[in-house]
Amino acid sequence: MPGHSHRADVTEVLRRQGSWPSYNIPYFRDIWAVGGYGEMQLKRPKNADRYSYERTFRALMFARERTEGTVTSLATLMEFIRYNRPNDPLAGGNACNGISARCDLNPTWHPAYDCFGAVDAKVIGQREDVTNLSFYAVASPSHENGERSFSWGEQDTTVDGCGPSQHLGQPNTFNFDWLVLPSNFQDLPRTAAADNKRSHHGDGNEVKLTLFGACSLIVLLGVLSRRSSGVKTSPEGYQPMESNC
Repeated sequence: MPGHSHRADVTEVLRRQGSWPSYNIPYFRDIWAVGGYGEMQLKRPKNADRYSYERTFRALMFARERTEGTVTSLATLMEFIRYNRPNDPLAGGNACNGISARCDLNPTWHPAYDCFGAVDAKVIGQREDVTNLSFYAVASPSHENGERSFSWGEQDTTVDGCGPSQHLGQPNTFNFDWLVLPSNFQDLPRTAAADNKRSHHGDGNEVKLTLFGACSLIVLLGVLSRRSSGVKTSPEGYQPMESNC
């Protein structure tokens, strides 16, 4: 927020709830107020929850995940930050409201239809080798959970954001998978499939401090705990991590 800033140690929040997400609504109350979110709640009382950090669509999805405990590994975390189900009751009938927004999944007659949404994601987990700066990345709207891949050729070109001038030089279909990007220029990126398979089936659901984000919409900090095995997260070993995306 121009002219305003707020910093604080939120380690306790991270320990208590397992993640400290950011989804376009300020976490700190003073920044929230300066940003006019309270005023918008007064102007649009029927849609007041949309301007609430605790009650907006993505906040409810994160709260549900904490209750259900579906994120138990790096691979399931990668799935969660790419989550989009237009028929999810928490999405309010709008595919723009998923964890990974895809407004193009709305019907073309929908007022929120557009060629807009989250276009990438990055994930890095805590590791012993501090010189290893490799990370997982994907450059495409979400498509791993049954959604159709985004394709310019299938869009309504009468919508401003979907016209030919919006994607000069781009591929027609964005169906790219996760890659492991190396920490040096000598190595080439590799697919994340093998790493994901191991994370799903054999890593012991180790406690990890993880930085992840989709820069077009969200930047999040999360801790993977052994929730599936009932092991509580230790208060020791947390380190601050920053995102520069």
